[in-house]
Amino acid sequence: MTRLIAIDPGPEHSGVVEIDTDTMNIYSAEAEDNSLLLHRLRYETDAVMAIEVMQSMGMAVAQSTFDTQLWAGMFIEAFRSRGLQAVTLYRRDVKLHLCGNNRAKDTNVTAAAKSRFSPTGGGKDPYKGTAKQPGPLYGISGSDVWSGLAIAVTYMETR
Repeated sequence: MTRLIAIDPGPEHSGVVEIDTDTMNIYSAEAEDNSLLLHRLRYETDAVMAIEVMQSMGMAVAQSTFDTQLWAGMFIEAFRSRGLQAVTLYRRDVKLHLCGNNRAKDTNVTAAAKSRFSPTGGGKDPYKGTAKQPGPLYGISGSDVWSGLAIAVTYMETR
């Protein structure tokens, strides 16, 4: 069993998915405060990390973009300083892997990541399911967390 922590970093909170790479059992999937996540990565978590990092596209960006990349660097350093493996992925590569097109939208990426799981739940989205009939992705919400799942799936399928 290999435990993977997949991170879609943000300027204040990050989408974090912890998953067993052998069984694809999801242990947790949530948006986590960056300070708390950094502490956990520095002292508590033993896993492999896959994290999305930014790539220059030649466009002007906001301060939040720089803040996000700074957090990503701190997460990577916290992990690697303990001798743990941290793999970086670009969003373009996640889109290409899951959708075959680097111009895919977030909804396409999420749908492709969901399709890797068996739809066993009830309700209108059998991947998520309902409280009475939960699916394998029950409880996941928020675009950053779905991005974390896409990062996890990409890592598992390409490594």
